[in-house]
Amino acid sequence: MVLQEKRVTSDDRGIWLNLDFSVSSSLEKATRAFTGTVEFLDQFGLPMHTIRVDVEKPIAPGEAYNWIGRVPYTSSHPGLASVHRTRLDRMSARFTLQVVVYADGSREVFPPGW
Repeated sequence: MVLQEKRVTSDDRGIWLNLDFSVSSSLEKATRAFTGTVEFLDQFGLPMHTIRVDVEKPIAPGEAYNWIGRVPYTSSHPGLASVHRTRLDRMSARFTLQVVVYADGSREVFPPGW
């Protein structure tokens, strides 16, 4: 998972940190949905903020696609403010898969650090 773009927008429901990721499946089976966490790291590899990600999209093994999500944004939250302020070329994102629902209906739970 690679963070391609980030921006703050607002609408009648609030202020949002919009995130655009490119994702490529390294799993051996087609997926229907998955959940995990995205940890945003500064240029030194130190964590700035972590969010939970739930994706409901069929993905074939090896397939790549763009995932766009958003989280409520407040500049008073130090982690979110750091993610917003840091330039893309000075940060990275690390995805940790937790649970996958495969296209055939089976599920797999991934232990921490797998």
